[in-house]
Amino acid sequence: MAAGTLILALTIVCIAVCIGTLRAPSATLGRQALDRTTTAAHPGSDVLAVLIVGRGLATAAISGIDRPVFSASGGPLPPSPLIYPTRVAHGYIGAALAFLIAAPVGAVLYHQLGRQDGLLGRMAFGHRI
Repeated sequence: MAAGTLILALTIVCIAVCIGTLRAPSATLGRQALDRTTTAAHPGSDVLAVLIVGRGLATAAISGIDRPVFSASGGPLPPSPLIYPTRVAHGYIGAALAFLIAAPVGAVLYHQLGRQDGLLGRMAFGHRI
């Protein structure tokens, strides 16, 4: 739960930085469908990160696991949180988020090592290439 809360805080910071900084023009692959997909991937991963934290906190609240974790006296843990529907949604959102993280990493490696078009330099803070 602490990791999820940290991820939520970092996602909010990431959203604020993205809104408040200038962006270089989008790199194009020459295919409209791929260009639209890459444009939607980052905001989509932010939305999924917020959703997964929300589902995780909802599962913790419904299962009662938050009470022994955050109370001073502790107490027995509730039965497995895997039986709750919010946990199922948490898993599906996690799989989608893992894909939305892995796909751009693969694309950056393709651009940097395959096409050698300096994409990482375009993504850096400061002076834009």
